[in-house]
Amino acid sequence: MNTSLIEVDDRGRTSSLKSLEVKPGSKYLVTGLEDGTLLFEPAEIVTRHELALLRNKELVDQIEQTRLDPSKLVESKSRRPRK
Repeated sequence: MNTSLIEVDDRGRTSSLKSLEVKPGSKYLVTGLEDGTLLFEPAEIVTRHELALLRNKELVDQIEQTRLDPSKLVESKSRRPRK
């Protein structure tokens, strides 16, 4: 674990986090704890549709099982003929 002094300027910006191995473009949820500790948790952005899918455990399990055994794939019956 690395420790580094981070200074916040009058616009709420912080000094470089390179010493903490934080890469540019990284996203974090930051929680301010009662004792003043800031907890940085790595975060990713997902759409509402992705979130709904991820919350559907049965569907996620079904997708994972199909991924592990491609013989279970079902051919799509598209309304349009393939070119």
